[in-house]
Amino acid sequence: MILEINGKLYANLSIMEPPIPLESYHPDTMECTLKCPYCGEITKIGTTRMISGYVGCDNCYFQDLQPRVLRLQETDYQEYMKGTFYRNGLTKNLEEDKNHDTNK
Repeated sequence: MILEINGKLYANLSIMEPPIPLESYHPDTMECTLKCPYCGEITKIGTTRMISGYVGCDNCYFQDLQPRVLRLQETDYQEYMKGTFYRNGLTKNLEEDKNHDTNK
């Protein structure tokens, strides 16, 4: 759903997250572009994917977001529900994973 807020267009993709500003508008909503809320890549609305209310794109969904959400559902339900990992974003999560693996 496309929303206009204070003269700016937004996409409302999830009930879990606030609306996302559009990068470009197209009459076909699926062709509108926005910055992926998880990894920051510019993507079309029609190529976004969602798991448990968390939205990703082709760049991050299968690489990190989906497996991370599924793992947290099983191993750290509180973190899964808080969504801190999602607000941290892909880059920070990968850095933290790398640091964690190095410290083992």
